[in-house]
Amino acid sequence: MKKLGPAVTLTTILIPFLLSGCLTVPSASERLSTADSIAQRAGLHRSKVRTQPFLITAYSRINEPGKDLHIYMEGDGYAWVTRTRVSGDPTPREPVALELAAEDSCPNVVYLARPCQYTPVEMNTVCEDEAYWTDKRFSEEVAGSIDQAIDQFVKNAQSSGIHLIGYSGGGTIATVVAVRRQDVKSLRTV
Repeated sequence: MKKLGPAVTLTTILIPFLLSGCLTVPSASERLSTADSIAQRAGLHRSKVRTQPFLITAYSRINEPGKDLHIYMEGDGYAWVTRTRVSGDPTPREPVALELAAEDSCPNVVYLARPCQYTPVEMNTVCEDEAYWTDKRFSEEVAGSIDQAIDQFVKNAQSSGIHLIGYSGGGTIATVVAVRRQDVKSLRTV
């Protein structure tokens, strides 16, 4: 049996590593299409919620007005391309919180994307500042906008209470929002 030299071993290791840099990130429209597919199978409907200063993308299913709302908050998404390079669009490649919301069998479910996710910059010019998904991702503007979006869903659903579920950085936002509100029945972070 012929013994392989160090060059072959190094090549075997380097080629897959170098090729991994060639993988493409799905476009913003492909990521939105993925989210729409996940939501559709669960009967969740997409909407845009105007808050100050953001336009927030949401998916919801309100089948029994007056009952509790389960509100899911997305994580940081695709905030960074590398450890040192910021992404131009934080829309998640894998929307974990949306997947969780889609599996929830409760009659009233709301998924809230984080500011600047799933919403084109043209519709949300404040998102020209990438700090809103990096350094300011837990800022007063971000937490306040999520809280305003929740207010709108609570009002529209005539909800008696809410259950906040946050994935990753969405768990931090859920915690910050929970402190502000009197109608939170539970808080869960994933």
